Amino acid sequence: MSARVSGLRVLFVANRWPDEQRPWHGIAMCDQARSLRELGIEIDVIPIRGYAGRGAYLGAAVSTLRRVARRYDVVHAHYGHSGMVARLQLRPPLVVSYLGTDLLAAVPANGLGPRPRLEAAVFRQLARLAAATITQSREMERVLPRSLRARNTVIAEGVDMLRFAPADRTSARRELGWALGEPVILFVSDPRRTVKNFPLARAACDALAARLPGLRLHVAGDMTPADVPRYMNAADALIMTSNYEGGPSVVKEAMACALPVVATPVGILNEVLRGLPGIHVAAPEPAALAGALAMAIEGGRTPAAREAIAFMSLERVAERVAGVYAGVTGGGE
Repeated sequence: MSARVSGLRVLFVANRWPDEQRPWHGIAMCDQARSLRELGIEIDVIPIRGYAGRGAYLGAAVSTLRRVARRYDVVHAHYGHSGMVARLQLRPPLVVSYLGTDLLAAVPANGLGPRPRLEAAVFRQLARLAAATITQSREMERVLPRSLRARNTVIAEGVDMLRFAPADRTSARRELGWALGEPVILFVSDPRRTVKNFPLARAACDALAARLPGLRLHVAGDMTPADVPRYMNAADALIMTSNYEGGPSVVKEAMACALPVVATPVGILNEVLRGLPGIHVAAPEPAALAGALAMAIEGGRTPAAREAIAFMSLERVAERVAGVYAGVTGGGE
């Protein structure tokens, strides 16, 4: 594969990209760029600081139009909003990676308001203007227009197996100041994000605490990327209670650290990871999740989970993304 794509010039347009204010934001896209460069693909990036206001998108649009004059082989947009910006140019083929809420917000049951659902409806149609699309899960693919699914590829974001690796639990706890015997459940996300359903995680841990005194739920919503492995190696289990997801990186990272995971049946949890070592998928109810947490804590660290997630390493995912590039440039023929 790498011989067919080596030397390709690709422009990333991404509204999730690490910066000084949000060093954790879009780290998966940054990792993907790095792994594609290792295959010999030249990657340039236009980061959109969407949190800074709508002007950021206008500036990115202007920059995109200027940059494509330098001749790229592919423009790869990450997230629906970025895809709209990237499609303003008509020269190189466009690849759009959908990441979750940009498509799944279209599902009425998610409880979101009309604006996210309207945006998601537009983003689904954006696929008509792309040479190829990438979704994190089959669930996401199924909401694309039926006629366009054949040119979609399901590729969940890769996990950095070097950064996320098992480490001594005692040392990690001492570094964090956690008591060695304290059972700790880790929730890695901003609890204010409705889609993450933090109240359900809290209710599940409260239900388990009645049976397991001293249990603590630790919320880690603003860690730097360097901090995440330490917390994962110190905790007893990860809980993810999202209403919907595509291919949540935090679950794959926990598996790479051999940390057992308790999660609701969403995205690749239901499609690919369910049944793998260290994965406990439970109904989105406090009692069911509490029971799964109890089993996860009792089972302890799960080294086999790391082996099971190896197929989603950065290197293997990069090869698959490169295959999409080869397909839209004729290199896959």
